[in-house]
Amino acid sequence: TNQISDKLSAEILLKLTAYKNTGKTGSTLLGIEVMKKFYGSLGVPTTSQEIVDGSGASHNDLVQPNWMTSALVALYKSAMMTVYIQTLAKPGQRGTLKFRLNNLANKLYAKTGSNAGISGLTGYLNACSGKTYAFSILIQNYKGTSTSAKDLENKIIQTLYNY
Repeated sequence: TNQISDKLSAEILLKLTAYKNTGKTGSTLLGIEVMKKFYGSLGVPTTSQEIVDGSGASHNDLVQPNWMTSALVALYKSAMMTVYIQTLAKPGQRGTLKFRLNNLANKLYAKTGSNAGISGLTGYLNACSGKTYAFSILIQNYKGTSTSAKDLENKIIQTLYNY
């Protein structure tokens, strides 16, 4: 789901998570409640976020990059890190980063996202300094194709890698 950015599967996973964690019929609203409890248990506040679906496809989803980065840092410190990082796209491999940032193979693990006028890249980068960075880049309200937004994301990641 994360590697190929399958929005339908993301919606289904949210509902399945609701069912598995509550025993109740899985729904989007219940899945969002479970997700907020999960991140709350990791120490990530969830009150400033507005999430209305499991795929991030709605323009009513309001998630800030600093929240995404905080969530990534908390996940990185958790026992689930090894499993989670395996779900993310990697340059040069199957998924949404197959043809992007190939010089960062085995160094970049990320989730892409796009919608009309919106592009995002969020994940982890093992920089040449030896440090691992959690990052979230969200670009919105650009005109035309997403090429210029993705090019900017790539430049930011390259700069961070060389930092």
